[in-house]
Amino acid sequence: MNLLKRGVEMGSEELGETIFKEDKGHFWGLIETRPFMRAKSNYAFALRKSGNTQEAIKHYEELLELNPMDNQGVRYELIEAYLATKSIKKAKDLLKKYPEDSTDNLYNLALIEYMEHGNTVKLKKYLKEAKKHNPFVGDYLSGKKKLPSTLPEYYGWGDENEAIVYAAKFKDVWTEEPALLKIL
Repeated sequence: MNLLKRGVEMGSEELGETIFKEDKGHFWGLIETRPFMRAKSNYAFALRKSGNTQEAIKHYEELLELNPMDNQGVRYELIEAYLATKSIKKAKDLLKKYPEDSTDNLYNLALIEYMEHGNTVKLKKYLKEAKKHNPFVGDYLSGKKKLPSTLPEYYGWGDENEAIVYAAKFKDVWTEEPALLKIL
């Protein structure tokens, strides 16, 4: 992890302060910034996996400031970190900023609704939509089906492999809400 941190520091030094001010918002469009962006993303990921979620969040948020179009898909890692730390408002804002009808977003909307308000009509609506998009997720989150030891190499929207990938990322957060799992 120290090498990743050093890579981010060296990249920042090499690029210089000016580029961070002048090109904030379209950083990814500059080819010379991409190695830095990749290093920073990898460093944030390593921080998250080592349990330093708050520090990882800081780096992910900085990446989105530099590149709001999120060509790297940082938002998917960030939402996981937000939900793990119960940063519900930030998670909700992130989903609003990057709306999409994906399994991740649909199930996360339901999770957020439950964490904020409990068992509501809106929760039932979100779960219905999420299940319609991918009916396999519930079996993996509830433990009815066991997650494989390795993640699938590919997945398609709405297929079982996508459900496995989602459950592997978010099962810990859902497990903290046993009443929601029963509703699911």
